[in-house]
Amino acid sequence: AAAIVEGPNFYFGHNREGNVQRLRELCGAARMHFEIVEPETAGDQLISSTRVRAVVAEGDVRLARDMLTQPYRIRGMVVHGAGRGAGIGFPTANLGAVDTLVPQNGIYAGLARIRDETRVAAIHIGPSPTFGDELPQVEIHILDYHESVYGELMEVEFLDRLRGVENFATVELLREQMKRDVEQTRELANAWLAVSG
Repeated sequence: AAAIVEGPNFYFGHNREGNVQRLRELCGAARMHFEIVEPETAGDQLISSTRVRAVVAEGDVRLARDMLTQPYRIRGMVVHGAGRGAGIGFPTANLGAVDTLVPQNGIYAGLARIRDETRVAAIHIGPSPTFGDELPQVEIHILDYHESVYGELMEVEFLDRLRGVENFATVELLREQMKRDVEQTRELANAWLAVSG
């Protein structure tokens, strides 16, 4: 390593006894550049990895996006699901082997990155109570996309949370809500893409 950059509240070692002053001394002895970067805040609180994880776990992906300056992202392999989404006109790619923190159950607007393409995506995280399925899933409906993506690695970026998971009395009521979710997703994602390039 040629340099180390840390925040002012960094601790390391046994019982976190090492601090930035000790790290500065060690870097000096090793002739390495050392720099302290002042922390950023969101509201009146410091931005930290702990705080980002907490807001993601709560489903506040918009605040996480603001703190990270880019959307929170997960990735996984596309696996076979029950096929119910396609049966009601909203085919989904089910993500398996997700290797990072998954946001709280809910419906999200986001983007899917697949095969070097970025596409607008509506994301469902959690069970499917309308179908009596309590097993949580991560399901991605890529808007206006009709290719098979089974076995592919997909990255999913979260822009905003639309609503929680609901149990609808009929599949038709679910379908009507999904239409609204898709249109809201399209609006939010296109607005994000317009400003983010």
